[in-house]
Amino acid sequence: MYTIIEDCSPYYIRFKWEGLQELIDFISQQPMEKEEKYPGFQTQWLFRETAIQINDALPFKNLGLRLDRFCIFDTYPDGGAGIHKDGMANKISINIALEILDDKCITTWYDDEQFKEWPVNTTTGHSRNILRDWRKAATYPAVKTMVACPGEAVLFNTNIYHAYWNKNSANSRKVLTLRSEETPLPFDQIKKIMFGGN
Repeated sequence: MYTIIEDCSPYYIRFKWEGLQELIDFISQQPMEKEEKYPGFQTQWLFRETAIQINDALPFKNLGLRLDRFCIFDTYPDGGAGIHKDGMANKISINIALEILDDKCITTWYDDEQFKEWPVNTTTGHSRNILRDWRKAATYPAVKTMVACPGEAVLFNTNIYHAYWNKNSANSRKVLTLRSEETPLPFDQIKKIMFGGN
């Protein structure tokens, strides 16, 4: 069902499937219900009716994705997000690249241990932040980096501290982010459900 392009567990798995590009083309033509702007990016919500259509076309719709949380992250040139974990208890995201015009946006994962004494800010209700400045985040040692590619999807471990920076780019980067329902399963269990194996 899937073609695995790169397995860098426990951080991410890049993959695709037959029909992904057609789905990307469909999503890219859809209107947005609302958007929220932040210093490094904006979040755009798809209408629930659109989310249902997309969900029905996904080979992993059995994961129980949150239909109210089909969001596009549009990262500005030189924008990004600092060191954080997604959601209040979220463990994975499945990201579908909608518009990636260069290889300048770098996602970085960190060793959680180096931040164990840091205070966690949850005031937005959307994430567990420990450092908002994505440029400063780049000064901390990374354990893994990734550049998302057009025409691909990524099973993304959001429960390890990570950041991203659209550094030295003149282009925005748009990625559809899909999250699971309440009491989400961890990365390794989702990996087994989707791709099999141990």
